[in-house]
Amino acid sequence: MQEFVQNRNVLVKITESDRSFENLKMYRDTSVNYIIMINMLKNKINFGKDQYSLKIDFAWKDTLTDEKIVSNSIHFEYFSAMFNLGIVYFEMGKAFYFSEEDLKLKDGVKYFQTAAWIFDRIKEEYQLYVQALNIQPDLQMSYMSFVINFFLISFYFLCLSPVFIIHF
Repeated sequence: MQEFVQNRNVLVKITESDRSFENLKMYRDTSVNYIIMINMLKNKINFGKDQYSLKIDFAWKDTLTDEKIVSNSIHFEYFSAMFNLGIVYFEMGKAFYFSEEDLKLKDGVKYFQTAAWIFDRIKEEYQLYVQALNIQPDLQMSYMSFVINFFLISFYFLCLSPVFIIHF
């Protein structure tokens, strides 16, 4: 449980200034470990507000409204962590936008594709765990669709950029 709290504390402290590629890889690894821990805990412990559940307040800031969202749901925490992991993969992909090396472009494509997959998974699964009226704006289906398409546009941009470099 101590490692769970330590990983969460690292993820909460991510800031705009920490977006170097090495830091992004560290955040990615920490996020993946944290999500694995969430999956293990949600199958063994009941989280919630009743007397038979472990009451932990999970708080995140909504990306669209800047509101602080608080929930006792481990599913909310899981999808919030997945959202942040998707953003980390997108940021990692952006590092290769203007690369002329094929292998780096391939890595960038892989990161954008992974980010889109993560958001598609959130879009498909989140509605199964939360009532429609309780979905915060940045996890609504319409916003998820927008983000997925944006990530895929970035993906296609990197796929086609060698063609533009050669022919233009």
